[in-house]
Order: sequence, then structure tokens, then C-alpha cells
Amino acid sequence: MRNAAQYAIVDVETTFGDPRHACIMEVAVVLTDGQREMERWSSLVHPQGPIDRFVSALTGITPAMVSTAPRFSQVADVVERMTTGAVVVAHNARFDLTALSSAFGKCGQVFHRETLCTEQLSRQFFPHLKFHNLNSLCRHIGLPQKGNHRALGDALACKAAFVDLLARFGTERIAAATLPPALRMTA
Repeated sequence: MRNAAQYAIVDVETTFGDPRHACIMEVAVVLTDGQREMERWSSLVHPQGPIDRFVSALTGITPAMVSTAPRFSQVADVVERMTTGAVVVAHNARFDLTALSSAFGKCGQVFHRETLCTEQLSRQFFPHLKFHNLNSLCRHIGLPQKGNHRALGDALACKAAFVDLLARFGTERIAAATLPPALRMTA
């Protein structure tokens, strides 16, 4: 089944820094056709484990906030539906796709999507920038960013940056930058 949107912008927040072993504690998906937003969804996720103190301070997500949230297995179908047939776009896509692949794997499912990474696009199109994190990219192209280190805020900032890059550089140049298989860490 082909998704009506061409692109699914995703962001996850995890319990600590290694996406292969950390648990997802928040996930967001924003669908776009490359110009307009078509749908958005986000959810806190019960990680079924501790949250690193540094990560909690960075994201503002506390154990109390996720204590009654659904488990990833309860939201996996939404992520699956929203990303099916779309190119998944993320900033530092390797991190988000690895975390998603791991979470889906724990549910007995495979998560494999064609992927674009706005961090890699930033490196390709703006090699002079000292930093290529999402804040730096948004600042460079003149986009405000709110909600840093929260899944929906980061997904919306990534979508705005991606739509701007599409307008500046065109679909063909963006499509040519699809993340190579060696950088995809999906199951």
C-alpha cells in the first residue's frame, strides 16, 4: 500500500545515547508531500526501563511522564502505517532508524525504509558550516526552531528544513542523496 505522502519525517527520543540498546520513550511522525503537511502524530512511549538522568534533563521527559504511556508495541502499527510507502526523513537518520529498527525487532517485526538524512544533506549542500546539527541547519537557512529534544518539535523542525532544502535544491538532487545502504542500520 502506497502512502499518500511522499515523505515521513520521523524523530525519536531514547532513554540513553546508544540507539541499538536504548529504548524509545517518545516518537513522532510528520507526513508531507514536500510542500504541505498532511498529517502529524506523536506519542510518549513507556520505555520499560530507566531513563538516563542526562537524557531526562536534556529532553524534559521524566519517568513519571512515561509511566502510563503506551509501550512501543502498542504504537508500532501507527508508525508502520504512517511510514509505509514514504521516504523516511530524519536528522541524523542513522540514530532514529537504528532505534526504530531495534524497537520493531523487539516486536518481531522488520522496519526497513528508503531514507534521507537532513544532516547528510546539510553536509553536502553547506560544507562550510562548522556544525550540522538540526539547530545549526535551521539557523543557517533562517528557520525558527522550538521544542528541541522533543520528538514532535524536532520532527517539525526537520520537516521545515527538509521542505526548504527541497525548494532550494530540487527533488532530483535531494533524491540523489538517499542514504547509502552502508549507513542504514535497519534490520
